[in-house]
Amino acid sequence: MTKEEVIERYPKKLPPLIAARLLEKSYVFVTKGLQEGRFPWGYAVKTSKRWDYYINTHQFLNAISDSINYIDRKVLDAGVYGTSKTK
Repeated sequence: MTKEEVIERYPKKLPPLIAARLLEKSYVFVTKGLQEGRFPWGYAVKTSKRWDYYINTHQFLNAISDSINYIDRKVLDAGVYGTSKTK
């Protein structure tokens, strides 16, 4: 899968779980980093009781483009909560 296919699937906002899988890090690593403002490609906002996350797909892919050449389709087929969209 190419970066263009990632952009096609997630044109504006990349789910934190997908970002974590692309980085080969945990979901907690990505969400905690967003909460602490450590990443230039996204941010976290705390609402009354929970956190909401935003990761700009284009900025994220540009930031990691040197470390990936090909994206395994299985990474993107995993849903936001880790469930597979394909059979």
